[in-house]
Amino acid sequence: MTINLDLKLYPRVEAIEWLSHCGESLHPGIALLQVQWVEQRTTAIQSMLSIQWSNALTVAKGRLTGYLAKKDYDTYGTTWNSLAKQSQALLKAGAGKRISDALEAGGWLASLARTPLPQITPAVQTSLGAVADLLESRAWDQCLSMPILVDLNLAALEITYRRKFPKAPIFFGRLLEVYEAGHLPCGWVGDLDDWPNGELLVH
Repeated sequence: MTINLDLKLYPRVEAIEWLSHCGESLHPGIALLQVQWVEQRTTAIQSMLSIQWSNALTVAKGRLTGYLAKKDYDTYGTTWNSLAKQSQALLKAGAGKRISDALEAGGWLASLARTPLPQITPAVQTSLGAVADLLESRAWDQCLSMPILVDLNLAALEITYRRKFPKAPIFFGRLLEVYEAGHLPCGWVGDLDDWPNGELLVH
């Protein structure tokens, strides 16, 4: 079976009112996830750019790719990177500017510039990768928009592969629901060795 991107996702992404309900007291339910709400923007930004959250996302991605490799290595191995590039281009074209505009209009870049940020130690560099480089260069827009686009891209891949493997782990699709609700998924509380037991932090 040939794996093609599930194109129904991209209109959903284009319709999102980015970060429009962050910090509000009315909280939507997030399917299948325990949620801890973060009220303060500075706290949310610090958590979003933390080693713990980066490591949690890495574990979630690893569970997905490990499952796919075990179930059908040939299909997964030959298509994942190609689909990821296709999806990345679609997301950047359809949502990249709207995310950047929302960050600017909502004062997020100014908030990030005032937020105490992690020192770029070797451990932070290893965990955050390209985002650590953006922090060092004070590329505030990309520091925030890049992780969002990465989450969306992994949601697209997760949704795509779950059409063939419906029992594959789901996590990034839940993050997509958080974004669709106008909020920001920004952290994880829990022992990553006991994944997925824990709580998602949402602003």
